[in-house]
Amino acid sequence: MNKLSFFIVLILTLALPGVSFAAEGHGPDPFGIINFFILITLLFLVLKKPIPQFFRGRALKTKLAIDEAQKAYDDAFRHYEEIQCKLKNADVEGKELLASIKEEAELEKQKIVVQARELAENIKKDAKRLADHEIKRARVALKEEAISIAAELAAEKIKTRLSADDHQQIGKEFVGQIQKESA
Repeated sequence: MNKLSFFIVLILTLALPGVSFAAEGHGPDPFGIINFFILITLLFLVLKKPIPQFFRGRALKTKLAIDEAQKAYDDAFRHYEEIQCKLKNADVEGKELLASIKEEAELEKQKIVVQARELAENIKKDAKRLADHEIKRARVALKEEAISIAAELAAEKIKTRLSADDHQQIGKEFVGQIQKESA
């Protein structure tokens, strides 16, 4: 128990019986009143310095507690503002990132479309070359077949229309040309 609490209890212990005794109708007790004033005087003299010091100390502690609370509040508010700033920046950064991703996706889409067109052109060219090659091959095959058929038809006609004299005449001409060429 500190001094202040002790003196408050002492005052109440000494003063209250005299007040209650006087309140019961016995009349005022002159010694009780004198004792009360002596006690008050002693308490005043004894507590003259500690009470103001106590209240100054209490005021100082209260001021320090308020200052600490203000500092904690300022720190919390600064931290709150930093978080708010980061959140705003996060929104801006998120929007910028989204715009950047959309832009990259659009560029990638354009690249894919260009590549697809180039591939389609290459496929068309290859198909045309293949078709042209197949047409040429078919023409050659048809020519060969036509020549073969024409040769067969010509051979048939020659066989049916040439006589033995015509055969001898062609043979002589053939041998004459060979002799001319070898000479």
